Amino acid sequence: MILTLPDGRHFIDNVSGVPFQFHVNKASDRRPGLIFSRFVPENDDFSSRLRGHLNRKAKKLIPYKENEFKTVLLIESDDIALMDESIMLDGIREAFLKKLPDGVDQIWYADTSIPEEILFHNLTDSICTETI
Repeated sequence: MILTLPDGRHFIDNVSGVPFQFHVNKASDRRPGLIFSRFVPENDDFSSRLRGHLNRKAKKLIPYKENEFKTVLLIESDDIALMDESIMLDGIREAFLKKLPDGVDQIWYADTSIPEEILFHNLTDSICTETI
């Protein structure tokens, strides 16, 4: 199937296999090509939702911490379009005022957006500082 795209700005949505909306600019009077862009949707309640989820998980770790075990909270995301280490770190800092949730010794972030290249990030020290 061949699709034609007229000159101008286009908002593209619901493309099979693409988990986000994006814009395409086409101008035939310029160098050949298309310009693709995407905009991150506003997410004003991310840190609030994150705080709720992490507090629920951290609560399960409290008995282990009280028995002098080291506790690790592992956060996983496979969202290649809207999530990464720095977004998660900022959300945790905002949710917990730059400290760890009760019952947690370490927080790790697992980026599973590329299954062949899973990345693990220890966010523990960075949560309480300004930079990663």
